[in-house]
Amino acid sequence: MTPGIFPTCLEMCRGQPETAQMSSCHPDLSVSCSSLGTFTLETRGHKRPIISYSIMFGRDVERAQIGWVRTGHFVKKLRPGEHKGVGEEKYSFALDISRGGLLYEGTFSELEGLTAVEGTIVRCENKGERWLVNGQLVASSIALESSFQLPPDLQQYSLIPAFSGRGSWRVVEVELDPYTTDQKATTISHSQL
Repeated sequence: MTPGIFPTCLEMCRGQPETAQMSSCHPDLSVSCSSLGTFTLETRGHKRPIISYSIMFGRDVERAQIGWVRTGHFVKKLRPGEHKGVGEEKYSFALDISRGGLLYEGTFSELEGLTAVEGTIVRCENKGERWLVNGQLVASSIALESSFQLPPDLQQYSLIPAFSGRGSWRVVEVELDPYTTDQKATTISHSQL
């Protein structure tokens, strides 16, 4: 399917708009931000929620946090100025590549061996149940049952993808939840357009 049928868009929800250059709608979903910013990935004109997505790091990425936020509370209006990133703020959780772990509302769980360079692809699957870095599983709410579980208070709410940091980023894939009875997820690859 083409991204024009089920479009997705990037929006800045934290940070200084003048420091970010965005291609915010398909087929090019990319950001270059010289100061810390938080961005959400949302659908437009349809009701298929995003269940998985992949981000490719560009140049000079710092403080990379990739995850999910609760729509009704985290995402309201653009809030300029200093702020916490995804996973540090209330109603959010993320894989924190820079610090090497998982974050849930500011609580940090360390993971070993997380690193990222230009070209690294981070995939967040099934609304935060699994994170992969360059195709390698680095975190799973199933595998880490004793130390990390998908936050139960977030499971029951509508979640949308979000990422925080500085530098250049590109959304390379978006997977939508099935909307019809065929039970097949729709994957939109922005990297092949």
